[in-house]
Amino acid sequence: MTTIPVAAGANRFAWDFRRTDPTPIPGAFYSDDGPRGPVVNPGHYQVRLTVKGKSETAPLDVILDPRLKGQVTDRDLAELDGLAMQTWTDIEALHVAVNHIRDTKSKLDTLRKWAGDSASAKPVLDAAKALEDKMASIEGRLVQVKMAASEDNLRYPNMLNEQYDTFISLIDGEWAPTEGQRQVYAYLHSELSGELAKWHALETSDIPALNKLMHANGVPALGDFGAK
Repeated sequence: MTTIPVAAGANRFAWDFRRTDPTPIPGAFYSDDGPRGPVVNPGHYQVRLTVKGKSETAPLDVILDPRLKGQVTDRDLAELDGLAMQTWTDIEALHVAVNHIRDTKSKLDTLRKWAGDSASAKPVLDAAKALEDKMASIEGRLVQVKMAASEDNLRYPNMLNEQYDTFISLIDGEWAPTEGQRQVYAYLHSELSGELAKWHALETSDIPALNKLMHANGVPALGDFGAK
């Protein structure tokens, strides 16, 4: 859904034929504009305009580039669309995980400041440090944490986030995916699935265990700390 300006007069919106972009990672750097939503397939669509709770719709047809007529089939486009959406789904999951990891790290930082030099808080702080180390390993595989500017793509190796960004740009077209592209996706998906499984284990085991330890030591639960 896109919000159009409400200034007096004509207000135009130019659709780029793309689906919604993945959830962004604040402050992330890319060698390009970053991953975007896949281009829709040719077909029949509907435009809906909603103003003050009232909606109006109109049909919209997206057609294949006439220059490609006879060169690509509906099956080609369907296969490409399927791979593009699988890639988008992976990128969305990756970005959400990174954002959650960084939010949790911010809360752990707040915890350390709250505890200060209190000796009674040492068990909690030790557990928090162990959790943070595990998260750092996962985050460092998902995204290049040393990158502070787009030029750093030349200084540090690309991690999964940057690799996915490159890959989704390579399949941004109107042709059937190649076997090589399918193999690249399979590799990226396997690597991502492994890291997300590790993060899920922390979410369902380590973080609740830390919260329990904090509660036992009279420290507010991790979820009570606000991210900065």
